[in-house]
Amino acid sequence: MRSGRTHHQVQSRNGLQCHKRTFSRQSQNKQAFVQYLGDILKKDRCQVLHPEGDPDTLIVNTAVTCAVNVTTVVIEEDTELLVLLLHHADLRSRPISLKSVLKTKKHKVIDILSMKTHLGPLICNFLPFLHAINGCDTTSRLFGVAKGLPLKRPKLMQISRQLQRHSVQKEKLQQISLHWVRKHWFLSTEDQRVTHWTCCVTTILGAVASSITTVQVRSLPPTSAAAKYHSLRVYLQLQDWIDKICDMKPEMWGWHLYSGRLDPCTTDLPPAPELLLKMIRCNCKSDCRPKRCPCRKHGLECSLACAECKGISCLNSPPTEPIAECDV
Repeated sequence: MRSGRTHHQVQSRNGLQCHKRTFSRQSQNKQAFVQYLGDILKKDRCQVLHPEGDPDTLIVNTAVTCAVNVTTVVIEEDTELLVLLLHHADLRSRPISLKSVLKTKKHKVIDILSMKTHLGPLICNFLPFLHAINGCDTTSRLFGVAKGLPLKRPKLMQISRQLQRHSVQKEKLQQISLHWVRKHWFLSTEDQRVTHWTCCVTTILGAVASSITTVQVRSLPPTSAAAKYHSLRVYLQLQDWIDKICDMKPEMWGWHLYSGRLDPCTTDLPPAPELLLKMIRCNCKSDCRPKRCPCRKHGLECSLACAECKGISCLNSPPTEPIAECDV
C-alpha cells in the first residue's frame, strides 16, 4: 500500500509505521486496511460483509434481516442509518436499537421500533425522500431549508410517493423538481403560467432591492437545470436505499465519471450570460486563492479573460480531461 511517496504495510505485530492521517489520504490504503481487518475478524469466526455500493444500505438490510430472529444493536452515529432503519424496520420483528459510539453521548440508545410506532408509517416512509432531497452523503443540501420544514407541507409527501416508484421518466422528475423549488422559494406564486425563470428573476431583484449588503449567490433559488440534476441524484439515491436490487447507472442520473471517480453534474447551462462572464475576471498574481480571487467570490472558475492565470494555471482553473493516446 502506498501513502504519498512512502510505502507502508499493515502488519499485525509491528503496527503501522506512519501517522494515520498520512496513511488514510490514499483510498487504496483504507480499502486494503478494511480488507485486512475483515480477514482478522473472519479468523475469529465473525461474519464479515463487504459492500459493493452504499455501506449504509448493507448495514440496515443486514440488521433488519437479523432482527427477524434475534435482538439487534447497530453501533454507529449516522443520520442515514437512523432514517433507513426507521423506513425498513418491521414492527413484528425482534427489538432493533441504534447505539451511539461518541464518547460525549454515553448510553445513548435509540429504540427503532418504539420510534417508528410513535412516528407512524406515513412519516417513516417519507423520511428517505426528506433526507435525500435536503442533503445526505451523495446529495447537496438546499441552502436555508431546514430538514423538518417539508413535514409541515403535506403536498410534498405526494412527491415522495412518486419518487419511490421504480420507473419514473426524467421529464417527470424535472417537473417534480421545479414543483419542489416553487414550494420552497415561491410559495406566494400559485399561477402555473408563471415560468421558473420569472420566479427566479423576481426573487433576485427583491433580494437586491431589500439587502443593504452583498447578496450571497448561495442564498438564491436554484436554476431549473440545477434543480433537474439534483432531482436525478435524489431519485438514484432513493432507489438505492429502497430497492434491494438497484442496477441504475449513476452516469445516467446526475453524475459524470472523471478521473476514475463520480462527480455531480451541477448544470448543463453556463453559470451566467457570456457578456457577464466577460466582465468578471481576476488579476491574481498567483494561485487565485479563495480570499483574494474575484472569480471565486462569485462562484465562477477562472477563464481566458483573467489577466494572469488565463484559467489554466491556478487553483481555480476548470478541470481538464486527460488527452487519450491515439495511433497516428
